[in-house]
Amino acid sequence: MNITLQEVIKFCEDERIKYNHVLNSRYDGNKKLYNTLLNKWETGGVDGGSCWDSSNPRPYHNNEPKPEFSDFDKVMEKFYPSISYLNHKKLMEEYLKTDKYTVYEYYGNRTDYAYESIDLGKAIAFLNKIGK
Repeated sequence: MNITLQEVIKFCEDERIKYNHVLNSRYDGNKKLYNTLLNKWETGGVDGGSCWDSSNPRPYHNNEPKPEFSDFDKVMEKFYPSISYLNHKKLMEEYLKTDKYTVYEYYGNRTDYAYESIDLGKAIAFLNKIGK
């Protein structure tokens, strides 16, 4: 039996897993990711800037490890609990995308983010093709 995107979306809604995302930056505009799971984390930025001449904006780096992609893990556990390691590896190599963006603030301050995303429709089609 094939799993449908609608079944996965219903599961996401029931579990309160966000699956449509808007990433924005004041200078880059909005980027809408439909039917996409997202794993986002802060990587650093610049802080300390202010309107005073004595401000001292300084870059910083977040040394925390990348968080687990727990929302995707929940979907996989629910619908594809017995997927083989090699098929999971193929799925992640083919459909997991990584990118970054910056949110610019006033006075030279900014926050840098990285994220992983996976398009649910494409992932489900792949999984249905290889079978459960």
